[in-house]
Amino acid sequence: MIGFGHFPELMMVLILALIIFGPKRLPEVGEGLGKSLREFRKATSGVQDVAHRARSEAQDITREAIAPLPPPRQHVVPDLAAQRALAVEDVGLPVMGDQEPSRR
Repeated sequence: MIGFGHFPELMMVLILALIIFGPKRLPEVGEGLGKSLREFRKATSGVQDVAHRARSEAQDITREAIAPLPPPRQHVVPDLAAQRALAVEDVGLPVMGDQEPSRR
């Protein structure tokens, strides 16, 4: 069956339809089936259009509701030496490595 695909199944369905409906009614059944499929496509495309419109409106509302984010903060690396110097100046303590405190 390599290369035939679903051809045997299709032929079986067509032969069965010919036996059930007969050669006179088969074109009428085919026409009715075609009209039904056409109407079904129209109905589903209408539903798809409504769903697409609703989704795009929801996205627009979401975009308007969300405020723009502030720019990211810069990470500041603390300058430990500068902090130590400021602390020593505030308290009046000697800095390590300086000369010994004078005795009173």
